[in-house]
Amino acid sequence: MLNAVVRCKHGILLNLQTSWLKLNPGRRFWSCPCYGSKNYKFFRSRDKEEVDPRSSFILPRLVDKINELEQELCIRQVHIDNLRNSNLLLERRLNKRWNWCRFNRKILLCILICVVAMFINNQSVQG
Repeated sequence: MLNAVVRCKHGILLNLQTSWLKLNPGRRFWSCPCYGSKNYKFFRSRDKEEVDPRSSFILPRLVDKINELEQELCIRQVHIDNLRNSNLLLERRLNKRWNWCRFNRKILLCILICVVAMFINNQSVQG
């Protein structure tokens, strides 16, 4: 039955799949992509194949480990997103301060030029 061609009522050629559920780890089956929609329930189990005890022992643990790693990945992704948002806020603050600093420098330069001009004007009036 491994080489059997299995089609659903839609005529779709189905691939042999493997169950990753804790209830049936390693169990092989065919299922239509439309399974569960509008009362259509094509599902055929491949009962002739027995799952060895080692696979029944290991598969649920592997699935648990994958779920644990996916959860850890999700947590780290949220942390990275928070750090990026924080970084953007800090960059905006820095840009505001930098722009203010540039403005202050221009004001100080104008004041310095005025003071120098007044000093030169004072020197020319006295001399």
